[in-house]
Amino acid sequence: MSKFFLFAIILHIYFIVKQQVLSISLEEAHNSEILRKCFEEIDQGQYNSSEVLLEKFKNYAYWSHEEIPCFARCIASEKGWFDIDLSRWNKQRIVDELGANMYNYCRFELNRAFKNVCSFAFKGLKCLKQAEMNVIITHNNLLECVKEKSISMDQLLEYYHFPQLEHIPCLFKCFADKSHLYTVDYEWNVLNWLKAFGPIRNENADISICRVNANEREKMDICAIMYEEYNCWERLNYNTDGISVTYKKALKKIFNF
Repeated sequence: MSKFFLFAIILHIYFIVKQQVLSISLEEAHNSEILRKCFEEIDQGQYNSSEVLLEKFKNYAYWSHEEIPCFARCIASEKGWFDIDLSRWNKQRIVDELGANMYNYCRFELNRAFKNVCSFAFKGLKCLKQAEMNVIITHNNLLECVKEKSISMDQLLEYYHFPQLEHIPCLFKCFADKSHLYTVDYEWNVLNWLKAFGPIRNENADISICRVNANEREKMDICAIMYEEYNCWERLNYNTDGISVTYKKALKKIFNF
């Protein structure tokens, strides 16, 4: 499985001339039998009809908790994406059917340990739906920056191993601006970071350790600051092998060395 990181998805765009349209929209005709079977398995006493259930389920990407108990588990299992007995996601099938970017966006969510198999299935399916909505936006925002700056494939490949210094001036700032990763005061819009890159490895991590401190900010321009903070974000998710100044400080803060 390839790692999900910002510049990997633009390589994907360069190599694919006609991109497959990937969808997990359950209201599509070919999912009707799956929906019928899963509707039959739940207690419908509180619902007027299957249509009401379907309409409610369309918004599951925005649920804070599973509003139709264990329905997502049934859907994911019937799609062949989730093994109920083993409480495990079929990652290769997700890659094959939805694409590597969809899987990589949710890779941490699909690997979290949950005692409740229904909650595990719901969290994973919810993430995949969010990926369907957000990955294409991330693609488009970065592609716009590539076009604006007339960036070649060779130039992009320089980012593959996360250089400590940005090779293309202000490329990440261009993406960050289009994705609204920062406020007007250059504070993080954390929810937008999560929309752009997907759930982080450790949900309880203190991501504030990736902010460049005030003293260092005085020595850096805004493009360098943003790129440094992005690199730290990726390293906290174990996506890179390099070491940035911010990441070193983050490790020291976490492990006290």
